[in-house]
Amino acid sequence: MMTRPSYRLMSRLVSYDPQTGLFIRKARPAWMFTRHGHSGSRAHTAKYWNARYGNKPAFTSNSRGYMLGTFFGKKIKAHRAAWLLYYGEWPNDAIDHINGNPGDNRIANLRVVDQLTNQKNAKRPKNNTSGAVGLIILKGSGRWRAAIKVNYQEIHLGVFDRFEDAFRARKAAERKYGFHPNHGRAMP
Repeated sequence: MMTRPSYRLMSRLVSYDPQTGLFIRKARPAWMFTRHGHSGSRAHTAKYWNARYGNKPAFTSNSRGYMLGTFFGKKIKAHRAAWLLYYGEWPNDAIDHINGNPGDNRIANLRVVDQLTNQKNAKRPKNNTSGAVGLIILKGSGRWRAAIKVNYQEIHLGVFDRFEDAFRARKAAERKYGFHPNHGRAMP
């Protein structure tokens, strides 16, 4: 199996529109194919492949909403391919979807960040019951505990009588520790 495709090869395989974030498979010439079966020629294989896959979307959504595609047996994530096709090189770190939509691969919605920074732009987990990240109601007292996790360490922000006060403390901590303003948004 080959390593990930180069810019030159990827640009021959797909077209990318940085304004919409959409990818379309390009028709492939016969030389890109090996013969299949004893009666099939490269031209025949190319004609079949181009009729079935050419000029159609190059990536499909997985269960988490990320767009994935397979090229010469190698799985490629669309957001990484977008970076390659726009900037001419594979990203050297994580790619963050700024608006939190993993299917939105417009170049304006992508940024290269380290994994810790990427975690500072996360959606509110599905199992969150308080309506805000880092806030839990303390059973019995009805008070709100606020906390934030920074560099894998939990920081206690206080216990508050009102949800609004706990929420403000959490948001202040997010600003202090460099969280993205979108952090904790609701899941779509």
